[in-house]
Amino acid sequence: MKHWKKIVGRPAIAFELSLMYFEGLVFSALLFVMPFINPNFFKNFLVGYVVFMAVVGGYAALRRRRWDLFLYSPFYVFIVFVNAWIFLEQFTKEVVLRKKMLVWFKPERKVIA
Repeated sequence: MKHWKKIVGRPAIAFELSLMYFEGLVFSALLFVMPFINPNFFKNFLVGYVVFMAVVGGYAALRRRRWDLFLYSPFYVFIVFVNAWIFLEQFTKEVVLRKKMLVWFKPERKVIA
């Protein structure tokens, strides 16, 4: 919503942005609704996703010679749920409720000597 003036008069960009919003909404909503619709499919999806992330993490670990990447790969599944929740929450606030959030939150970092 912050940059809507830049897409007015540019239908290709507006269409692409609409598709990204639609994909984000559908995937995020299905991630939370699917366990109630079809628990067996959701279980299979999660198992497949964990295996896929393990393969990607294993490839990255071999390629970069960093074995911690393989250990971190199962946590990516949890991060997908966190990102989906944040997307749905912020989409509801910005687009549905029309509350403008024009402030960039930047946490202070502590320097460790």
